[in-house]
Amino acid sequence: MRVLIVSDIHANLVALETVLRDAAAGGPIGALWNLGDCVGYGPRPGECIARLREMEALWVAGNHERACTGAIGTDDFNPDAAAAAQWTKQRLSPEERAFLDTLPEVAEETASDPGLKAGAASGPVADPGLKAGAASGPIADPSLKAGASRAGFTLVHGTLRQPIWEYLYSHEAAMGHLQLQRSPFGLVGHTHVPLIVIEDAGAPHGCELYRFGDGESVELSGERRLVINPGSVGQPRDGDPRAAYAVYDTESAGVTLHRVEYEIATTQKRMEEEELPRRLIDRLTLGR
Repeated sequence: MRVLIVSDIHANLVALETVLRDAAAGGPIGALWNLGDCVGYGPRPGECIARLREMEALWVAGNHERACTGAIGTDDFNPDAAAAAQWTKQRLSPEERAFLDTLPEVAEETASDPGLKAGAASGPVADPGLKAGAASGPIADPSLKAGASRAGFTLVHGTLRQPIWEYLYSHEAAMGHLQLQRSPFGLVGHTHVPLIVIEDAGAPHGCELYRFGDGESVELSGERRLVINPGSVGQPRDGDPRAAYAVYDTESAGVTLHRVEYEIATTQKRMEEEELPRRLIDRLTLGR
C-alpha cells in the first residue's frame, strides 16, 4: 500500500490538489497522513480542511490550526502570520473550528493498518551540519535496509518536546525529539524543508541530518531510528517553489520524496483578492 505524507499545506488548495493528482498518478493511495498546518497563510482554508476530511486523513495539529481557532494566541507569530491567522479565523465556520480543536498534537500509527484514525499519544534549515543526500536512490547510509512492514510511526508537527512550536533543524533539537520517540520512525513538519534525521551513536552529535531531495528514497529498518520531514505542500522554504510531499510504500518499506510544479499564480491571485499580506504572496514564487 502507498501512504501519502503531507505537511504545511497552508490553505493552498491549488498546491494540494496538484499533489493529490501527482501522487495518485504513481499508483493508488491507501491512506493520507497530514503533519499539521493545513490552514494559515493561504486563501482556501475551508476547502483544504474539507478535502482532507473527505480523504479521512490521519491528522495532527500544528501551531496554525491552534491559532486559527483561538486555542492559542498569536503573540509569537510574526505580523504577517498573525494577520493571516486572524483572517482565517474569521472565515472558518464554527463547525470547522470545532473540528480543528479536536485534532491531537501527537499520533502514533502502525504500517499494518495505516487507515486508523488519529489518536492522541499524549524558517529554513540553516544548520551547517546538514549533509547532502544521494543524488538518486536511497540516502547513502549502508545500515538502512528494508525492514518489516509493521514498523511504527510517530506523527507530530514540530517535535515531541514542543509538538506545535519547536523547529527540528538542528542536532540538538533532533536529539531532544529522539529521546522521546518510542517508535522506530518519526514524521515531522513545521520547518517547510525536507529533511532526514538518522540516529547514530557514533556520530559527534548522536545523529546525522540529511537534506531530502526530489526523487530520493530512504529505506526503513528498525536498526536505527529515523525522523523524516516531507517539506511543505503549500509554502516551501528551501528555495524550491514546487510543492513537496512524500510517499511511504509498505511493500518496499521505503519513503520517497516528490516535488511537483503547481499553478502558483492562481493561488497568488486569490490571495491578492483576499488582501492577504504581500510578503506571503511573493514568497510562493521564491520558495522561501
